[in-house]
Amino acid sequence: MRTKVITLASLLFVMVFVGGCGKGSDSYYPLDEGRTWEYQFSASSMLGPGGTQKIVITNLPDRELAGKKVTPQKVDVGGVSTFSFILEDANGICEYASQERGAPEPEIKPNPSYILRNPVKAGTTWQEQTRTHILQENVPFTLTSTIEGTDETITVPAGTFKSCVKVKGSGNAQKKLGILGDAQITVEQYTWFAPGVGMIKFMQKESSNHMMVGSGEIAFQLESFKKQ
Repeated sequence: MRTKVITLASLLFVMVFVGGCGKGSDSYYPLDEGRTWEYQFSASSMLGPGGTQKIVITNLPDRELAGKKVTPQKVDVGGVSTFSFILEDANGICEYASQERGAPEPEIKPNPSYILRNPVKAGTTWQEQTRTHILQENVPFTLTSTIEGTDETITVPAGTFKSCVKVKGSGNAQKKLGILGDAQITVEQYTWFAPGVGMIKFMQKESSNHMMVGSGEIAFQLESFKKQ
């Protein structure tokens, strides 16, 4: 379970949580060099509570990657470091490439994963192909994300934040289990971004109607953040 939680934490941060609109103070995830965020991560599954971990995200100096200017982000989870390369374009913020532990070079994604799409206003919707990660089975599905509001007030360990963007993600999938039947799977997630700070809270639940697939939940809360 521990190995799976670490992989999940790194993956979710680079695919889901990291979002923003540039490097200004009003960005929903500032990309300027030296920014650091510390999160409390918790997980539970059909096997019971998975405990909590601390996750530290750090913006590194911009670099060029395959002709694109990107911001590398270092993700530290339980002594394991991975890297995500964030690209800002006219459509929003996306993960352009990633580099897992031990990989000699970043791997560019054939289809960059958009995390927060423009315009940042209620009703903006986008989709991506992804997989479940909490369940006993990793099942592909289409995640539909929608900005539900831009004026949420959210309290986390790092404080109370106003004018937050709320993004809801949802999807459904089916897993065939042979003579055991089919599992119907539902995924629901919520993410909040604070202006000038970034992602402050995230919750995701994956559930199914089949005991062989199970169910589970994860949550992130911002504990602290700082500029360079």
